[in-house]
Amino acid sequence: MKGRILYTSVEPCPMCFTRIINSGVKKIYYAAPDDNGGMAHRLENLSPSWQGMAKGMIIEPARCSPVLRELAQKLFYPMKV
Repeated sequence: MKGRILYTSVEPCPMCFTRIINSGVKKIYYAAPDDNGGMAHRLENLSPSWQGMAKGMIIEPARCSPVLRELAQKLFYPMKV
């Protein structure tokens, strides 16, 4: 998967994120943020070796409609939205 782009419904959790780093994906776009468990906004919490492997990756919210963002959020957190 080296150099691939990953689109996902929700910001990846720590376990998924490290697996994505290992796979060689270079860009991650997520429809909905995960304020509690997402790693895109917590890269500084990774160990230095993981931070080094993630260097140069693009990790950001996908440009999508508010309807799609809300749907993605509801799939993982039905009571939150």
